[in-house]
Amino acid sequence: MFDRLSTGSNFAALERAMQFGAARHQIIANNIANWETPGFRPVDVSVKDFQRQLGEAIESREAKLLEGLGGDGPGGSDLDIDGGLALEGSDQFTVGPNGLELHPEPMGDGILFHDGNDRNVERILQSLTENLMAFRFAATMMRKQFQSIDTAIRERL
Repeated sequence: MFDRLSTGSNFAALERAMQFGAARHQIIANNIANWETPGFRPVDVSVKDFQRQLGEAIESREAKLLEGLGGDGPGGSDLDIDGGLALEGSDQFTVGPNGLELHPEPMGDGILFHDGNDRNVERILQSLTENLMAFRFAATMMRKQFQSIDTAIRERL
């Protein structure tokens, strides 16, 4: 029964979003720590690419669930792995057994300062803020999912 709850809900998608946010936070923190280092080039990953891949994986899972509900059973056995979310990697990230591995690329415009650095403090801090907000949103949504399950288990409203 718990398999159906976790497959039919958004646990896997929220987990992947939180993994992406945590890994990207490390990249952004490295950019902040080195923004005065001569010759340092800040790096980042494409959030849009990750969101597109995650959206496609969610749509594919929903299609599989609908096919399974129309047939003999509640879905296929392939839906049990990773909550039925088949997230494929890209050149920006890969999906492994222990989570996401990001492959950042330089994010500068090619205009270097006199010290060879390519810093843009405003852009880095904006990335940090956006990433924090996305991570907090995913964490809040996951907490709400767990509260719903806890309420169902305790049979309270």
